[in-house]
Amino acid sequence: MDNLYSSKQVADIIGVNESTVKRWADSGSLKCFRTPGGHRKFRKSDIREFTSKFSFTFKDNTLGTHNRKPEYDFARLKNTMLKKLLSDNDNDLYEYMNALLESGLPMLDLYDNVTAPAMSDIGEQWERKRIGIEDEHLASAKLTKAVIRLDSKYARAEKNGLHAICTTLENEHHEIPLLLVSGILRHYGWNVVFFGTNMPQKSILKSVKTIKPDLICIPMTVADDKNALKKMLSEIHSAANNSGSVLAVGGKVLKVFDNVTLEADLKAENIRELIKFTKEKFQI
Repeated sequence: MDNLYSSKQVADIIGVNESTVKRWADSGSLKCFRTPGGHRKFRKSDIREFTSKFSFTFKDNTLGTHNRKPEYDFARLKNTMLKKLLSDNDNDLYEYMNALLESGLPMLDLYDNVTAPAMSDIGEQWERKRIGIEDEHLASAKLTKAVIRLDSKYARAEKNGLHAICTTLENEHHEIPLLLVSGILRHYGWNVVFFGTNMPQKSILKSVKTIKPDLICIPMTVADDKNALKKMLSEIHSAANNSGSVLAVGGKVLKVFDNVTLEADLKAENIRELIKFTKEKFQI
């Protein structure tokens, strides 16, 4: 006979709050049944199905051992996300990402160790003609909608009093890195002014002077003209210093500047480096 578990026991097994288990059950994500007294009961087989679907692994790999926190297999999570990015279901990507966050996976890990590698794989598959441009656009559109919903849900209610401008330079149209960065900052209590992509340099300089943000974040994925990009960042960095702001840049374009000095207070390879920098710089 299949073992039965209470909401509290399932919460201990997976390493989440009991209220999270109840939400999963009430939404139908995690199967359960009600006793005559109205209590939720969970079968071991259904718990295994749920944890397998959302790529949870446990230290001893034994479902019946309580008080264990899940260890996340990021390669497996990335592969699962990849499938959902390319699926026809328009809502399953958000549900998957939200379930991972509710399970206790930090948003930094979700974005840095799962989302970014999955989208990198999408790009590589398109370059190798394994998927069409329509598939790449579909994946980007699904992720954009999912991140916007997560941003709204997980933005911290209490603010830290700091302000950030998030934008990209002229001729930079990749929005997803910008959405991930702005979402993480809101999650950590920042007030974010989101200007979107392809922002003219004059407009950035004017906004820095007018708003005087604590932080300016500029993700970069393209560098058609290295000298022009270097010049733009130098001028923005100078404006930031004059306004008491700090400039943080990041993205894969940094790899092409190994022997070229880019003027910025932070050159981050990932979002975790950005958050570490802001915590140390602003003592938050």
